[in-house]
Amino acid sequence: MDVFIRPERQNVDRLKRALRSVWDDPEIDGITFEDLAGEYPAIRYGPPDGDLVIDLMTRLGDAFRFEDLAAEVVSWEGVNVRVATPEALYSMKKGTMRPVDRADAAELRERFGIQEK
Repeated sequence: MDVFIRPERQNVDRLKRALRSVWDDPEIDGITFEDLAGEYPAIRYGPPDGDLVIDLMTRLGDAFRFEDLAAEVVSWEGVNVRVATPEALYSMKKGTMRPVDRADAAELRERFGIQEK
């Protein structure tokens, strides 16, 4: 799961509180604003109880920043969540080196009828 957050200290604190509300894991304390706002703005977090892996990011290289993502608000279990649009996800994944990203892009293109520009 990819999670983009705006690189602000209060957002990192909110993220950590949200993760702690689900997992009692001392590793969450290792997620820092300084890391996410630094030169390599991504942290991978894997909860202790499962197969889930969460990539926490403030930008993807020079190509994508949180502020630039086209997004929409959806309700998930009664909570409004800002999520990237299918077109934004497609744009991020279509040109990567990772085969899994290219496969995701193809599925997004088909499922949402995304046309190449």
